[in-house]
Amino acid sequence: MSDNSENPKELEIVNRTVDTYLSIFGNKWNLLILYRLFNGPKRFNELKRALDPITQTVLIRHLKSLQSYGIVERRSIVGRTSSVVYCLSEHGYRVTPAMISMYEWIEDLNERVVDQ
Repeated sequence: MSDNSENPKELEIVNRTVDTYLSIFGNKWNLLILYRLFNGPKRFNELKRALDPITQTVLIRHLKSLQSYGIVERRSIVGRTSSVVYCLSEHGYRVTPAMISMYEWIEDLNERVVDQ
């Protein structure tokens, strides 16, 4: 990697990118929410049960955060009874290969650590 001390604009872009990455993937709840939504839309209570012991307040906060990045969508389902589901947006599904690669990389890392 090059020395960014001579290019403050590039360093600013890198810092902003890292900040965004950590805001999205730097906590366990966002990762677990995304994992659950990879398998399809979920109602709020389905997510809450799947992520136990997450509190309702924390789940709401993280869902809103993921929505603000355009990764998760809140959709109304109209039928006999109206309901709301959360699902990955098209943009959210684009992160799937990266998360699978990261999972495989971590599994490999864990095997290497165990083998030492």
